[in-house]
Amino acid sequence: MVWRVGDQVVRVRRIDQSQSGDWWAQVEFTFWPDGHTAFRLEEWFPQICAVSDESRTPEECGSEARDYWDQAGLHVRELKNRWELRDGKRVPAGEGLEFPFSRYGVEDRYLRSQDMPLLLPAPARK
Repeated sequence: MVWRVGDQVVRVRRIDQSQSGDWWAQVEFTFWPDGHTAFRLEEWFPQICAVSDESRTPEECGSEARDYWDQAGLHVRELKNRWELRDGKRVPAGEGLEFPFSRYGVEDRYLRSQDMPLLLPAPARK
């Protein structure tokens, strides 16, 4: 999905899913007016939460990574969180919850909207 304001790309979201359906992930970028990345969110949701203690299997689990850049292009903050769903609420992942942080070893990190593959130019105005 690509969001534009006029001819400018302001946000891009890509959603991936494994062929087996055992995980899905999304990566979203938000851009400053000059096209440089302002924010990146990666979320990963496995279908099965592997825990060492089967008596406390969570309802769902996942991970997220958030990166922030200032207008000068300086990476100013990074947050990573692993979570599980308990009684309908997200809580920090407990001991024994295991899955890789990056969904399959490839992390998309683009510093400018122009660097992203498959971004089509804005439609011509009539």
